Amino acid sequence: MRKIATGLHVHEKPSGTWTHYSWLLVRPQGNFLIACANVGDELAAIQALGGLSHVFITDIHFVSRWHGDIANHCGATLVCHETDEKKVAARCRPAKLETVGESRQFGKDLLGVHTPGHADGGLCFLWNEGRRRLLFTGDFLCNGEGQWRVFCGKSKRKRMAQSLAAVERLGARGICAGIGDRDPGTFVALGRETVSNLIHETAERFCG
Repeated sequence: MRKIATGLHVHEKPSGTWTHYSWLLVRPQGNFLIACANVGDELAAIQALGGLSHVFITDIHFVSRWHGDIANHCGATLVCHETDEKKVAARCRPAKLETVGESRQFGKDLLGVHTPGHADGGLCFLWNEGRRRLLFTGDFLCNGEGQWRVFCGKSKRKRMAQSLAAVERLGARGICAGIGDRDPGTFVALGRETVSNLIHETAERFCG
């Protein structure tokens, strides 16, 4: 795991022209993993940092058996959107599985928010631990092909625009995407106004 900042580590896994990222949030109450890249070869490092209490799936496109293997190995709860519950249970076989509806709070510092548009069961997560307000976006919003962008068909543009507006209102001060085609574009500490402008401009560019 590569340390980005105090309490924040990232694991990177190349996949074609893109790189997938999993983010480890180190917390006194139990560590969170927002899991878009297979961290199977990082188990020792994760255990050394305190293990895991929860593993979060951002959408069904990332779901694989390793999510369940990691969660079960660490005794952690696997979390997905309620739309994907049956598929996640079948593919991952987790011992403990919980779901998010429109939103759900995990501890005092992590908020899961339903963000359909790219995937019907898409989730973004806002980590607010005092020093930072970081938005974890999976591939709902990512830095690729020279710009911040989203991926959705014409039929889902309205829904995507609504989801982007919802995450803009969260007041994030940084973005941690689950995929990217360059580094350090995966982690951007921008300030609240700049993040808001970035999200708004992305919505206008791809959903207008």
